[in-house]
Amino acid sequence: MSLLEAIQSKELDIYISLFFTLLGLGLGVMVDSIRNKNPSITNQQGNVVILTVNNVINLTSHPSYRPQDERELVLFVCFLSIILGIIYLFLRSEVLYVLSSITIFSISLWAGGTLHGLYKGYLRGSAWFVSLVFASAFYAVNLFLVNKAFSPDYAPRYFQYSQEIINRYGVNGLPNYFNKQDALWFVFHLAGVFLLFLVEIRVTLFSIYFLAARKALLSESTGESWIVRRTNKYANPNKNILYVTLLSVIAYYFISGKFFMWFEYSFPVQFGNLIDFVLYGRG
Repeated sequence: MSLLEAIQSKELDIYISLFFTLLGLGLGVMVDSIRNKNPSITNQQGNVVILTVNNVINLTSHPSYRPQDERELVLFVCFLSIILGIIYLFLRSEVLYVLSSITIFSISLWAGGTLHGLYKGYLRGSAWFVSLVFASAFYAVNLFLVNKAFSPDYAPRYFQYSQEIINRYGVNGLPNYFNKQDALWFVFHLAGVFLLFLVEIRVTLFSIYFLAARKALLSESTGESWIVRRTNKYANPNKNILYVTLLSVIAYYFISGKFFMWFEYSFPVQFGNLIDFVLYGRG
């Protein structure tokens, strides 16, 4: 099933997921804004208080290393990964539809903001054009990667039916269709989907910052808006291009199954040849 056919068959699910995505984003920003709002402290009597510090003692505490803490962290990460993997298997189509919805929302955000900025004269120069080209290229790649997640190049035999299998037989029914090698493939695939979510969120926040900041700058606003303050950590376009490009390439190889094929079949041979060369040379 192609991505277009999947979206058409799940149009209502996409609208619902998009609604909750926007609702969650708005509530998250609102709560974060209220939580980080610090009350101003003023001296109502106008008195000036001078403090003189004669001695400064810097006490540093070096926490003792405890291997148990590291083991607990590893166990927690493994447990969380298993939970996320099970959720993904139960709701694989829905998760990918949500990712498609975020992409469509971001495209709409860029299109609407760019057209409005051009009409109002907020967007001038070449910076906005470079950012627009970068965002457009990423969204095209993102849709390609989502489609690749629906139909990977290399996947276990029954992966396309994994959602139906786990919903019908539960987790206990998975060993009847998948082996340990398939489980390793799924770990890489799930990591690729997770990276794709991270990249999508970063580009969306960068898009929000860029459009809001350009408007505030060219309209000669006296202060930064709350949107600019909340998203300014994603403002560096060079860092974003490097970050997004690198993670997108890694996500592609993880999602498509190509990294698994290299890791499982080519890497042992290449590593063995390297060891032979180090030990015995070319002769």
